[in-house]
Amino acid sequence: MGIIQKPPSVKGFIPKKGRWQVERSFSWLNFFRRLDKDHEKLPESSVAFIQVTFINILLK
Repeated sequence: MGIIQKPPSVKGFIPKKGRWQVERSFSWLNFFRRLDKDHEKLPESSVAFIQVTFINILLK
């Protein structure tokens, strides 16, 4: 998703399609303290913990 300009004739807020899915996923990650407070040395470790967290969410 890139920057999308709204037409000049439209007034007000226009939500992006699919944005709620991204926001919901980030809010699910906030329930897991390790992802927020404990920072890993390697980026690969952080990615692995995020994947394990989503597997945990899907299994619930």
